[in-house]
Amino acid sequence: MTVSDFVKGVLKEFNLTIAPITQTSFELMPLEDWYSKGRIIDITKHTDIDSIDIQRVPLYKRISFKYQQSESFMNGQFSDTFGREYGSLEQTYDYDGAEYLVESPFENLLHNKFTGTDLQVGYCINRNWGKYIPKPMLLYMAEQKTCNFKFNNGSSVATLTNYIPFGQDTYANGQYYSLNFGPEISSLRDIVINNHIFNTYYSNYINNLYVKKNRLVYVKCYLPLSILASIRLNDRVVIRDKRYVINEMSSNLTTGEVNLVLLLDFRRFIRKKPKFIIDKAGGIFKSPVILPNKCVQADIDVGTTGITATPNRIFVDTNVEFNIPANPDPAYYLITEDSYRLDTEDFFDLRSEEGTFDVLTIVITYTYEDGTTEKEDYPFVISDL
Repeated sequence: MTVSDFVKGVLKEFNLTIAPITQTSFELMPLEDWYSKGRIIDITKHTDIDSIDIQRVPLYKRISFKYQQSESFMNGQFSDTFGREYGSLEQTYDYDGAEYLVESPFENLLHNKFTGTDLQVGYCINRNWGKYIPKPMLLYMAEQKTCNFKFNNGSSVATLTNYIPFGQDTYANGQYYSLNFGPEISSLRDIVINNHIFNTYYSNYINNLYVKKNRLVYVKCYLPLSILASIRLNDRVVIRDKRYVINEMSSNLTTGEVNLVLLLDFRRFIRKKPKFIIDKAGGIFKSPVILPNKCVQADIDVGTTGITATPNRIFVDTNVEFNIPANPDPAYYLITEDSYRLDTEDFFDLRSEEGTFDVLTIVITYTYEDGTTEKEDYPFVISDL
């Protein structure tokens, strides 16, 4: 696989945008993060209202996410059992549009964990029990696991007591994430992971298209130079009482005439971070802080929360490290004298009446080129258990 094909494959699989920073440096960003950088621009008074043409959005009749077919006997057994390839996702609709197909250039090797252990392996062995060379693969690195197994390196046999698994899923900032396009049972953790690729990188975009009220809007406007020179494709525009994302834009810099193809936007109006669920013991939490368009500085105010942020002032999109304190009033499970949890008749664990989750909110202040500022809350929820 060439470098260019690898980059194109990553962009396609994770629904990323790419922008040059220098001739040899590029910024890759999930589509929703890219949209979150956009401004809200009211262009009502610059719009030729008589030119507006509204059409129905041509919705896809089928949405498919696929990996390259694997020769592994594990993947073959999965396909025989479930009638689909491991990690793929497909949905058919009663519409007359085209097919939306995302086909990754990578192979998705189904791993296997030995019973009663945390030892996970992947087999590049086909159905005839012969070895094969797999297509290029992406793998997540999981957290370190304790183990006890032998490893033959060709000249000696060593006993390993810890190792780092690689596979379809990983654990980051208190959440499990999967490389599968849809929900699958983790071969390492034996749980269904719902932060799969579709939910994490595609769902907002696809769901916005399939809102019944959505329409394609064709409109002509005459933008002043101040807007024309600064508007970007991830900015959202407002015409009267409706907000749109820009689907296409063509402009005449001499006359200021701009022809826009817009989609109604049903995303959140304000950039809001979700509530992050942190373990009751607290710890280190890393999260990107993304500067909106035309923003030159962001200041992170932790107040009296006890949180520390490194760095606490940024000038470009930055991965900030937050050190979260422990929950001062956690709950606990009720334990028997034999160190077993007490259960209800329905096998639910009993917990103490005391203890509650703790919400710590910091404030990020964005400063723009024109000197204006905007504040945004950034909540952390410290788990009670």
